[in-house]
Amino acid sequence: MATATAKPEVFTRKASGLVRVMSPFSAFVYNILTMGLIFPWTYLWAPGALPGGKLVWGILLAMVLEIPIALVYVWLSTALPRSGGDYVFQSRVFGGGVAFTVVMSGYVIWILQWVALSGWLLSYLGFAPLFLGLGATMNSAAMSNLGIWFTGSTGIIVTSILNAFVSALILISGFKNYVRFQNVMIVGTLLAFFTMLVVLFMGNPSTSVAHLDAFAKAIAGVDNFVQTARDASVAAGVDLNPPFSMIATLLVAPIAWTSLQWATYSAQQNGEIKNARSFKDQMFIIVGSLIFTGILLALLAAALEKAVGTEFLYIAGAGYWSGVGEATIAGFWLWPTSSLLRSPPARWWSSSSAWVTSSTRTRSSITATSA
Repeated sequence: MATATAKPEVFTRKASGLVRVMSPFSAFVYNILTMGLIFPWTYLWAPGALPGGKLVWGILLAMVLEIPIALVYVWLSTALPRSGGDYVFQSRVFGGGVAFTVVMSGYVIWILQWVALSGWLLSYLGFAPLFLGLGATMNSAAMSNLGIWFTGSTGIIVTSILNAFVSALILISGFKNYVRFQNVMIVGTLLAFFTMLVVLFMGNPSTSVAHLDAFAKAIAGVDNFVQTARDASVAAGVDLNPPFSMIATLLVAPIAWTSLQWATYSAQQNGEIKNARSFKDQMFIIVGSLIFTGILLALLAAALEKAVGTEFLYIAGAGYWSGVGEATIAGFWLWPTSSLLRSPPARWWSSSSAWVTSSTRTRSSITATSA
């Protein structure tokens, strides 16, 4: 008499038999790009608001402080591997009413801002430096004007709407297609990101100053931009060489945490993840993605300090935080892409591409969670 062999069920839901389309590695990628490898605020906000703080140590501290939270999500996801994440966890403890209220305000309403925020990331930090760099390199006023258009409200709104529309089309076509799209995005983002790291680590403040001066001259007709920005920052009372501050370094961590906190986001998709009950897989997905992203963010901070110098980070922060207009180029804040903009095309292309792919992918992952 033949003995029936039970089929493994790690790839299907027991209740419906539907196929789980997200592997642990895909969930790992999902978290990395939801955190945003190159979300910019830490690199401008922290130097401007927290003089004397060390970016690298603040980012690493945020990563360490997030690990206990990540471990909680690992245990909860292992015990309750269902889509819904926070709603599932909170409804089991506090009841459906409390869970609905918290998740509706903390996730559903919050997600609405991403129509604007991810569109702003894509427009202002992706397309704008891309076309501004093309305009400066090719001496094309049309390209430069297009880049400036992407920094304005009309460009950002149009980009946001189109970005949301493309994300919706991808999700409507099926979650499997979204996972395939995600695979393309992680490859593009990592290639661009590591190229940018190499370029920055090979740079130095003197060459970066030359690139910025040439770029500002080509785009805005400004001579000696960096020196002018420096003088204006000092006149505004900005200390460009502050002493080390432990308190400021500690306060860098909450800014970096605004990105790293999303290492747990895959919990919302547990019902789509193969073998979601595995503690080992959940550790890889959640804690692994947190550490991977935290280290890369810290490396980017170190690369920026190597390329432009600490003093210039405070100048850029003065334009963003203190409203020093001379520390912007045609109103464009000096994001990490700026030090590359007048360098060889491969350099600013890699930088802009990293912003484009990361912001597009982040929008898609947020939309996937709300779908």
